[in-house]
Amino acid sequence: MIKRLRRLLAKAPIESQEIDLNELVREVLVLLSGQATARQATLHMNLAPQAPRVSADPIQLQQVILNLVMNGLEAMSGAKSPDRRITGRTEILDEDTAQVSIEDTGPGIGAENVQRIFEPFFTTKNTGMGMGLSIARNIVISHGGRMWAQNLDGGGAAFRFTVPLARQT
Repeated sequence: MIKRLRRLLAKAPIESQEIDLNELVREVLVLLSGQATARQATLHMNLAPQAPRVSADPIQLQQVILNLVMNGLEAMSGAKSPDRRITGRTEILDEDTAQVSIEDTGPGIGAENVQRIFEPFFTTKNTGMGMGLSIARNIVISHGGRMWAQNLDGGGAAFRFTVPLARQT
């Protein structure tokens, strides 16, 4: 993983392979289930019925999803609500694009921070370096996608990213 991160930061070519986004989200949520339990949170999946297949570096996209889920868990740790939930969603938006969403039931993103959260070295955490979301967004962009965040109507936040679907041969 360290070698791949160095390659990413050095703008080296991506090691792409065809992967199933549903499986990638599932793997990360299973991997982090212990973290969620320790933080009295639950993890849920709402995955596309037809597996979104993309051509990507699986380790890099896994790192993006892991970062988003961990950020959501951290955001909810101070929440007073007993409903601490992360939902990982996948969907096929159109014939060219898949989307992954990581939604939490935390406090949401402060209005003053919405435009800055993807900036390098910007953080709202006491112990954060402010690099996680910046790196995650750069990974998504390097895969031909885009990433954004928004507050949810009922509370909490959603981080979404798109990536191109793999071309069918």
